[in-house]
Amino acid sequence: MPLTLTPIVSGLTAPTGITFAPNNNQTAFVLDQTGVVWKADLGTQAVDVFLDIKSQIVILNVMYDERGLLGLAFHPEFQSATSPNRGKFYVFYSTPTRKGYLVPDPTQTTARFYNCLSEFQADPLTCVVQPNSERPLMCTAQDETDHNGGQIAFGPDGFLYILVGDGGPQEDPKHKGQNPYSVEGKVLRISVGASTGNAPYSIPPNNPYISNGAPEVYAIGLRNPWGMSWDAAGRFFVADTGYKTAEEINIVVKGGNYGWRVKEGREFSPWATQQEKQGQFIDPIYVYPNEGKGNAAIGGYSPRVGQYIFGDYSGKIFVIGEGQDGIWVEQESQGLKGLYVRGFGQSPDRRIYLLTSGHGAPTGNKGAVYLIS
Repeated sequence: MPLTLTPIVSGLTAPTGITFAPNNNQTAFVLDQTGVVWKADLGTQAVDVFLDIKSQIVILNVMYDERGLLGLAFHPEFQSATSPNRGKFYVFYSTPTRKGYLVPDPTQTTARFYNCLSEFQADPLTCVVQPNSERPLMCTAQDETDHNGGQIAFGPDGFLYILVGDGGPQEDPKHKGQNPYSVEGKVLRISVGASTGNAPYSIPPNNPYISNGAPEVYAIGLRNPWGMSWDAAGRFFVADTGYKTAEEINIVVKGGNYGWRVKEGREFSPWATQQEKQGQFIDPIYVYPNEGKGNAAIGGYSPRVGQYIFGDYSGKIFVIGEGQDGIWVEQESQGLKGLYVRGFGQSPDRRIYLLTSGHGAPTGNKGAVYLIS
């Protein structure tokens, strides 16, 4: 049975995310790559500016660019009347100048720009951002414009998870994905409630690389992860964009190694050495070829345990399901003529939303949000 797409918001440039404040199904916050977060009332479909940081974003290439405004997450206690975290939210974006704490990375010695994670403050009742409330938490130096990752979300454990790509170029020549001392090609996990040393955040005490890598690292071996979510059972889904052969959907666990650049999908890369092949890797739950079926996996959400909806940048939506044997198979797919899939979101009541654009670059006004049913 085909999926039904109901238009919710239109007129965007290049939407990169949609999220909701805790316990609020009525108001969606839609990120545009160009540097604006839009507040959308899903009942009236009225749209207003929530946050505008265009002046702080790198100048984007209107032909193609993976930088920009990439992530937004509200603190789980955003609406709590008694919490010190009331009104706090977090944004991940690409900026030309260093901001705040520069995360040490032995693979990175120069920088063309920086990816920055910042905290902001808003009134949780009016959703008006307080002027000059930005507090930079971390930034990473970047040489290449691609493979930034950038999506952020609070997990069921209350910690902030950050998807970070390998920083490019295409074959990860600096081996960042497999280097636990580099924060690139990783899932990171931090606590935003306190400070540790020079960093204005702290490290969860059971992070797996505290003594033998970058302490922020939660999982390694990713290329350009785009899209993460947890199902109702607490399983952590992450989509990873492939190189030449495979697109991946992974279930990520603490300390897991997902293979890149030694593996792509379930197969070893042609440059993998015999020694590298001896590593302990976790294969994706689902793989599809990126020639003929798609070109970049875009992570989605689970409408129910044992089912997962995601997309491909080329303009496709997939539904996969888990069999009793634990094997995930395709249940349904649907093409979107003339559209690029740019992301997904889920409201607190678990309704799933789709982000699209009519261009493969941050230009125009054909970006839109749809409700999937």
